[in-house]
Amino acid sequence: MLPPGTWVMRVLHKKKHKLSPNFKTEPFMVIAGFSDGTYQLCDHNGRLLKEIQRTGQANS
Repeated sequence: MLPPGTWVMRVLHKKKHKLSPNFKTEPFMVIAGFSDGTYQLCDHNGRLLKEIQRTGQANS
């Protein structure tokens, strides 16, 4: 489990073309981790993401 305050990158599952990056270009901070392996993230401005991220979608 990732501790709060850890910076992570989100995986892009739908790429526009072959040379597109594999991750979103901005880092996100873990705000909270839950027992089911999901995380609450916020961007560098402190805005919370609307959806909870699964473990496979948040990589440090």
